[in-house]
Amino acid sequence: MFQDNKPRFVITIGASAGGLNAISEMISHLPRDIDAAVFIVLHLAKVGLADFLIYKLQRYTSYTCKIATDQKKIEINHIYIAPVDQHLLVKDGPRY
Repeated sequence: MFQDNKPRFVITIGASAGGLNAISEMISHLPRDIDAAVFIVLHLAKVGLADFLIYKLQRYTSYTCKIATDQKKIEINHIYIAPVDQHLLVKDGPRY
């Protein structure tokens, strides 16, 4: 089984705003038994609503969708979404 809920692998996805439907379709097919966390960066305007993005993606997956925040542990079966108009940097250790 999984060790301390820390994933062995990460899946990274990047797209423009037009890629939201494709990302929704892709995450709907992610199996629960993969030992991975997912990171998504979408190119959206500053006025983009992070809560809407979480709501939209969460409907397509049983993974927990959330906006990535600094100094949090990365967990399996989670999808971390870059805050609107920000880059996403993943570092070794318990920070992302």
